[in-house]
Amino acid sequence: MEILVIDASVAFDLERGGLLEAMFQLRYEFVTPDLLYVKELENDIIGATLVGLGLRVVELTSDEVNAAQALARGDARLSRPDCWAAVCAKRDNHRLLCGDATLRSRAEAEAIRCSGLLWILDRLEDAAIATPRALADALSQILKHHRVRLPRAEVEARLARWSALADRREISEPSANYGAEGGTIGFQARLEESPR
Repeated sequence: MEILVIDASVAFDLERGGLLEAMFQLRYEFVTPDLLYVKELENDIIGATLVGLGLRVVELTSDEVNAAQALARGDARLSRPDCWAAVCAKRDNHRLLCGDATLRSRAEAEAIRCSGLLWILDRLEDAAIATPRALADALSQILKHHRVRLPRAEVEARLARWSALADRREISEPSANYGAEGGTIGFQARLEESPR
């Protein structure tokens, strides 16, 4: 099973979009470095929520901490939590899940597998965990935050596709009972018969 190293920005974005619980229905293991958790998540309600949903807080080794410090010295645009996440994602079978363009660029330069918010939304669609309407609504909500920076063309393509798919389906509202039956979170769709 692939292990996704969660950067705080992706967690906050998914919370804004109401898809945080949905993400944990995917067939991945989710981790975050201990130092990042303490600095950015522990004192926020989202930290306890993430752990309750299954986030595993992993300890960085002394070598990883040193590698993160070297990474920070090499690029002043990166925060310490960015560097901690990047070095954690260098582990075997790990992928960095981040929302910061600078971190993504640096991760790619370091040959670290890296994906972002749109990638995780695509995985939710592929696994039929969230309906097209739920994804379009979530992405629209996420985009309202002033710090969110996503590639416009990719966002517009997804919103157009999800809206078109949603227009052809009858969408039930998300249930408040996440994960109660069958591991789904209540985002369900039923195809309507097209009128003749």
